[in-house]
Amino acid sequence: MGCGNVVHPLVKIRTGKGRVEIGSGNIFEEFCEVRNVAEWDGVGEEPVLRIGDGNLFEAGSIITASTIGSHNIIRNKAHLEPNTTLHDHCIILPTRVVSANAVLPSATVVYGPNGESRTRTPAPTPDPEHELTLECLRQTLPNFHKVSNQP
Repeated sequence: MGCGNVVHPLVKIRTGKGRVEIGSGNIFEEFCEVRNVAEWDGVGEEPVLRIGDGNLFEAGSIITASTIGSHNIIRNKAHLEPNTTLHDHCIILPTRVVSANAVLPSATVVYGPNGESRTRTPAPTPDPEHELTLECLRQTLPNFHKVSNQP
């Protein structure tokens, strides 16, 4: 796990049969689950769920994707199914499901009851508010939550 990540209480990060690599400056909100569900028989390269930098995973989101780029926003209760690849600057709206094995190019927005998607233009830049939110959470959370190194 990279530096500067904020992991709220009740977040679950599970490795399963592979690793989870997390970049820096990500926010994982309450009840978010990150799981590497890839199958591995011990032969060949170990499966890795890779998460880039500066992503926001809102409350209740479920992440079983294989690759997530940087500066993405996964809204409340959205679900990225296994082997999904999300490039940079994507937004998955609340309760939307991204189907297994999907590959979303940069700046894709997933919306609507059937998970329709489109690409934003012009290409977005990283959200300056993300850094402000990270800093606020880093100062606030330790004051109101007990931090423990116990499992």
